[in-house]
Parts: sequence; C-alpha cells; structure tokens
Amino acid sequence: MKTNNVSNVNFTSRPFNARDAKNLGKAIRENKAFLYDVDTTNGFMKPGVVRQDGTRDGLMVPGAESIIPALAKIKQIAKGKLAKFETVDAHKPNDPELKYFVGEPFNSDMHSEKGTLGSAKIPETVFGKPDVLIEVEPEKQDVPSISKIKDILDSKGIIQLEKNENSAILWGNGETGLVEDNVKGLNFFDNLKKAGAKVALVYGVATDYCVKDAVIALKKFGIRPIVIEDAIKEIAEPSTKIENHPVFGDVTVMTTAQLGKILDKVQ
Repeated sequence: MKTNNVSNVNFTSRPFNARDAKNLGKAIRENKAFLYDVDTTNGFMKPGVVRQDGTRDGLMVPGAESIIPALAKIKQIAKGKLAKFETVDAHKPNDPELKYFVGEPFNSDMHSEKGTLGSAKIPETVFGKPDVLIEVEPEKQDVPSISKIKDILDSKGIIQLEKNENSAILWGNGETGLVEDNVKGLNFFDNLKKAGAKVALVYGVATDYCVKDAVIALKKFGIRPIVIEDAIKEIAEPSTKIENHPVFGDVTVMTTAQLGKILDKVQ
C-alpha cells in the first residue's frame, strides 16, 4: 500500500475485489451509485470536427476512438439502470484554459466552443436529453436542489454540467484571466453528497487531465470514485492503464465487463 498527496488529497492503493463488488451492488440497488461521464464530446473523441469557417473545433485525444466500443457498451448495459452525471467543455474564446492547449500535440487553438458540434456528446454516450443542464456562466441558473438530485438518482436521470476548466469545481474568468472557484460546481457536488450519492463510476477523457480532476473533486466531497479503466484515454501518458497515473494510486478500477455482471445481478 502506498500513499501520495495530490492537490491536498491523500491516496492509498487497493485493487477491486469481491467486497467492492458487493458494496457497489448495494449502492446501485439503493440508487446511491451513478455514472460520471467526463467530456466524451466530438471535439475530444473524434477527428475532423470542424467549425463553419473550416477550422477545427476540437482538442483530439490521441487514440480516443479506441475506447468508443467500451463507451457504447456502458450505454448498452447501464442506460435506465443508473443515473448519469456528465460534463462537457463549453468554452468561449477568452477562457484562460485555452492558452495552455495550443501547438503540438494539440490540433486546435480553440476547442469545445460552447454551442458547437465539438462540445456535444458523441452518439455513443448520449443517453437522452439532460433532465438538468448546469450552464458554465455564473449568472445562469443555480444548481439543482438536494431533493431534485435525489429524484434524478432515483429515476436514473441525467445531469449535465458545462465547464471551462479541467475541473468541474474551477471556473476560468475570461475577463480577469484568473482561475477561480466554481461556486456552482462546488455547490453541486455538495448537494450531490447530501442527496445520498456514495459511488461514482468514472470514465471518459482525458485520463491525465479532466478524469484525474474529476476523481479529486469526488474525493473532496466524500464520494467514492471507481474508474472504468477500459473506458478512459490519456493525452500524454504511454498507456491508459491506471497504474501509470500516480493520482489514481488508491482509486478502485473495474472494467465494463465487470460492471455488466454487477448490473445483471442487481437488476
């Protein structure tokens, strides 16, 4: 067992086991587990996404197409059986994050522009229209209440959260150029925990950016992340294997096949 410290979060290692499977099954039966789909959008997942002016609208994660079959499998086995929380990048041209993702190996100076095809989910991860959309702009509507989130967990609904930073609990202020706390993101995770959520089944892209930060945010609020390791893909690391990313040292990992077996038993 080893311990790391990343962003003031302590991590210890332990592999997925039979006890984990039993506890996950219990959480699913009690509507306290949910899918956490990180940024599986056209701009990240599929090459050749372009804007009307012919420039590319995306930040293609190299090899991301390789996990699309696993993503489609998750949709097949879990739609209607688990609630789904999903994030999408929804950028504006002056967002601070954009200045860090230019040049090689990145294929676009602008990615996931709000309202474009690049920021939309790929068909393989669309379960339906979100029951709640939390827009990235601070002045937009507030986050759903604890009771509303509980209703969505119970009804296997969908919540989509727009973001303009790697982490859903951070917000890039385009006017000042500073990265600040995302009050809506923080309030959402707080309400999610208070609504009874205990386990998040995390997948998407990119392992070394937004997936990593999703794990950190979940841990911050006491929600246990389980990463579906055949449904993630990195930008810079040599392998999607979770052990190659130290931040995941203590995070339980499972496969889509293991999730399917558990869902078959509890449904």
